[in-house]
Amino acid sequence: MALKLTPRLILVFAIFALLLLGSLGGLSYASARTALKDAVEAELNSTSIEKSAAIESWIADRQDVLLGLSQSSAILTQVDLLYGVGVFAVAHTGLDDELKVRTGEDQPFNRLFVLNPDTGRIIASTNSADEGKEHSQDLYFIHGRSAFYVQNIQYPSEEQRLTMIISTPIRRANGQLIGVLAGDLKLDELTAIVRRHAGQRPSEDSFLINASSLLATQPLLITDPVVLQREILTEASKRCLSGGRGMLLADDYRGIPAIIRYEWLNARQLCLIVKVDQRDAFASSDALGWQVLIIGTLILACGLVMAVLLARTITGPILALQAGVARFTAGERNLHLPDTAQDEVGALARSFNQLAESLSEQEAELKQYATNLEQLVETRTEALSRSNAELEQFAYVASHDLQEPLRMISSYTQLLARRYHGKLDADADEFIAYAVDGAARMQKLINDLLAYSRVGTRGKVFAPVDCGTIVDQILVNLSLAIEESAAQVTRTKLPVLTGDDTQLSQLFQNLIGNALKFHGPNPPQVHVAAERRDGEWLFSVRDNGIGIETTYFERIFVIFQRLHTRDEYPGTGIGLAICKKIVGRHGGQIWIESVLGEGTTFFFTLVADRQRAIESQGAKGNEPRAN
Repeated sequence: MALKLTPRLILVFAIFALLLLGSLGGLSYASARTALKDAVEAELNSTSIEKSAAIESWIADRQDVLLGLSQSSAILTQVDLLYGVGVFAVAHTGLDDELKVRTGEDQPFNRLFVLNPDTGRIIASTNSADEGKEHSQDLYFIHGRSAFYVQNIQYPSEEQRLTMIISTPIRRANGQLIGVLAGDLKLDELTAIVRRHAGQRPSEDSFLINASSLLATQPLLITDPVVLQREILTEASKRCLSGGRGMLLADDYRGIPAIIRYEWLNARQLCLIVKVDQRDAFASSDALGWQVLIIGTLILACGLVMAVLLARTITGPILALQAGVARFTAGERNLHLPDTAQDEVGALARSFNQLAESLSEQEAELKQYATNLEQLVETRTEALSRSNAELEQFAYVASHDLQEPLRMISSYTQLLARRYHGKLDADADEFIAYAVDGAARMQKLINDLLAYSRVGTRGKVFAPVDCGTIVDQILVNLSLAIEESAAQVTRTKLPVLTGDDTQLSQLFQNLIGNALKFHGPNPPQVHVAAERRDGEWLFSVRDNGIGIETTYFERIFVIFQRLHTRDEYPGTGIGLAICKKIVGRHGGQIWIESVLGEGTTFFFTLVADRQRAIESQGAKGNEPRAN
């Protein structure tokens, strides 16, 4: 159902506003989100560079301290004395005193210890519980015998905490190796460096992961130290531990979507992760999105109110004009609509008032014209009846008299075709063929016109007709067409009624012949039936042919109207017009039901009562004449 003008205007405005606000809001939101993403990625990248540099600087500072200790004369003297006879206790005490200076609070090492360069056994340590333990298989001992070495952050089971040990050789002045100095670094300082400047956003965090996928520093967002014993198997950690570096939008170790910067520190065999939650990073754009949505909703609401008011200013006068038109149509001729408005609606009201006055004047004149017209129609009807009779007679005579000259043309063109075929050029043969075909089609057309005119001018006197006998004879006439198309034609019991047997034969033959001619890929199946209804017989001729589109149901009964070319199906387009005229002469009606591609059924009625049939024939003005 079509919308009225007011809701239509409101709907159009609402759709336009939604599209405009949606596109602008979506574009603004997408632009803000992209800009924020670029800014956050740049910030994370800068933070990653700064932290990797700070980690290297922290290790370098510890290296300097450890190298300074290994080369100090006091340490060298005490270590050298450890191997002397009878002075071990004194040397051990002195060495512990020198090492403890660099351990404890505000110092870089948790503990310092010296290992025997041959056995790997700890011969002195700031933690007396370590002394005597052998570490000959530890990398910091193996590599520390020759040069400064930094061992990766590990989680040894005996320590139950993360450790990072650096080592360096202790040599006499002559270069002889007398020990390995090792220091257990305070990782709290490394955690502080990694977390430095983090937290500018609530979810911003940075941490290290070692080669075993364990956290090497405590994350800012998880304070439980147990997390340091848990493997971190996120997409970012997998990429980083495979030696990569880059930016990624993925879930973090908490399973929360984040923007993550990862970098593999190859020299330290550590993975540096710097991240921020996407919700936190895009908080500004999300807030902007909600603001745009709220503002857009308010603008839309205000716009809809304005649209309603505007629509009413337009539709109000139009509805008043519509009501006035309805009253005028109901017969209120002295109606005068308000026309004070200076806009187009006011001009329309003034035009209506002028029209109403003019129509009132013309109505009186029309009444007088109607009286005169009735008399004129009666006179013209009588003249038209005489003219129709004369036209039918003329059509019969004209078509009859054209037979002889057309027969002569057809004979001579056929004679030309037989005698000169192949003796002239190809164009001449083609022209003669056109002439022969045209003469034949003209002869068929004149014959059909003659048959059409004879329906009204040369019909027989009505008499009892056995329709079953007529159909049986027609099937004999059409036996060749039935055989060629492998058709199956059936019928029910058909009645005996009053009519013109010749014309009824032509009616059935045209309908059954059409069913045989207009068939589809399957063999034709035609069924003829009849049933009694309210003083008349209802006949039907049903087929399974190509069918007819609904728009052509009336057109096919008009003379010379064809739905197909002559190349597809031959004929003159007069057959169904003759059928309609025959049915009309017998006081009935003809119509069609069809489904394109499935078949067609022609229905027609014939008067059952003999007296009614004769009266119907007389009412048509068709007095039967002898042939």
